Parts: sequence; C-alpha cells; structure tokens
Amino acid sequence: MNKQLKIQCCKCLLVLGETQLFQGLKPEILVEALKKGKAYKRVAANERRQAQIDRWQLYELLKGNQLTEDCIQLVETMAVQELREGVIEFLSSLKAKGSEK
Repeated sequence: MNKQLKIQCCKCLLVLGETQLFQGLKPEILVEALKKGKAYKRVAANERRQAQIDRWQLYELLKGNQLTEDCIQLVETMAVQELREGVIEFLSSLKAKGSEK
C-alpha cells in the first residue's frame, strides 16, 4: 500500500501518495530535500543525546533527593540499561548505609 503524505499549507491540506510526490519533484529538489531531512534528523538525534542523563547523574539526583519535573522527563528518556544501573547503584548505597548503623 502506498503511504499517504499530508502536507499542511496555509489554507489547505495536500494529501499525496509517496510515489506521486517523488514523480512530481525535480531531481535537484529531491536531492536538496533529502539533505535537509538528514540535517533535521542529525540535529534531533544530537538534542536527544544531550538531553539524556547517565547512571551516575541519576544516582546523584536520587542521592540528593533533587527530583524536579525536568529530571523526571530526563529519566523517561533514559536508556533502560543506564536507568537500571543508576537505580542499582542508589539502592546499593542505601543498603551499605543501613548495614553501617
């Protein structure tokens, strides 16, 4: 099945099939659009990477009880392995403190 692309314009909505779009574009416009698309994807990936926190940052946040709304959003985007390791480090430190008393 052909994908349908919806393009919102000022006063209308264009709906084209993927093949219709490619057939209607000049090759040089298509090449430039692909380059721009790659640039957008690179920027988005870079922003995602910068927005993520690692296990040690999570550990410090939990240890200092500094959880804010921003922190919660960052935790939601963390890689599962990093999240798991950060929580394990925090729980291990609590266990160690408890056994010292």
